[in-house]
Amino acid sequence: MHIVIDISSLPYGTGVSKYCAELVKALGQIDHTNQYTLFAGTLRQKHIFESFVVENHLPKNFQFKWIPISPRLQTILWNDRQLVKLNWLIGDFDLYHSLDWSLAPTNKPTIITVHDLFFLKHPELQQHPYRKTLENRLHRAQQSQLPVIAVSQTTKQDLVELIDYPADKITVIYEALPISSIHPSDWQTVQSKYQLPEKFLLMLGTLEPRKNVPRTIQAYLASDTDLPLVIVGKLGWEKLNLQPNENIHFTGFVSDADLQAIWQHTHALLYPSLYEGFGFPILEAYQHQIPVLTSANSSMQEITHSKSILVDPLDPTSITKGINQLSHLSPTQRQQIIKAGTSQLKQFSWQTTAKQTLNLYNQQHNLSFLSNL
Repeated sequence: MHIVIDISSLPYGTGVSKYCAELVKALGQIDHTNQYTLFAGTLRQKHIFESFVVENHLPKNFQFKWIPISPRLQTILWNDRQLVKLNWLIGDFDLYHSLDWSLAPTNKPTIITVHDLFFLKHPELQQHPYRKTLENRLHRAQQSQLPVIAVSQTTKQDLVELIDYPADKITVIYEALPISSIHPSDWQTVQSKYQLPEKFLLMLGTLEPRKNVPRTIQAYLASDTDLPLVIVGKLGWEKLNLQPNENIHFTGFVSDADLQAIWQHTHALLYPSLYEGFGFPILEAYQHQIPVLTSANSSMQEITHSKSILVDPLDPTSITKGINQLSHLSPTQRQQIIKAGTSQLKQFSWQTTAKQTLNLYNQQHNLSFLSNL
């Protein structure tokens, strides 16, 4: 079987980028039989994709195909206008996997991954630059009854409820924590660079309405914790009108190596997001043996499976109570919640994700073969 996978989302440092990189690496570890073509539409970032293939030692049955068009033009040609068939650019293949925003026209069996439907569920809180493109992609997938990989039961439920997608066309295949080989930066250097305290509560994510930063800060200021709050993430489209406070530290974007050092000095993670399709930071905290406060909604409740302190993200009082509880855990209670999180982390692995994805590839290829007899 010849499988083509769109890896255009790889360079952007998002959760989808992690999914793209880790799925391809895991498939490379378990499948040396099928032929894979990884392709990307890019004008200036070709070297990033080529380096990814080389640095991760992908086997010989994986090749990269460069398509010399910009990502924006790619989405216009494929999602909005549906002008250029993928076969014209790639040649013959057996199955196509669309990982995120673009869905190329083709008559070949196609699988799409859907990460979340926040842009439909809460459009008032979302300023996604490709929102219409994402809507077009889903509409076409629904019209064609394409098989979908949903990264959580939450995303599957949203697909069914929000756009009436057939449940029997949706397979839930969880993501997992990226396998990191990044060596942490020197802590004293990081501490001086961002003016950080020695121990703190951590919030992590782009400053956008979905991350619920204003309510969390309000809850933090009303709590009785004596731990400072560190907020790590690049500036998004949310403007925060906050009074200066020596106990609240904004770092802006930090490198992966700096973040590894920051994790090592985190007392607890605050992650009361309004909605998440998966929620990588929860698993990252579990990996670093750090207790988590998160929301009793969407995939966060699903992934943590009651192994964290759950709060109502719309209620600052609920968040305050959770912060107080986290800050005053006894050593025994802290170890219990850390042990539970570490145990939950074992439920997610990229090898399992890759095996389940490959099974779906085989199913769809076999169905296509039988239908053509």
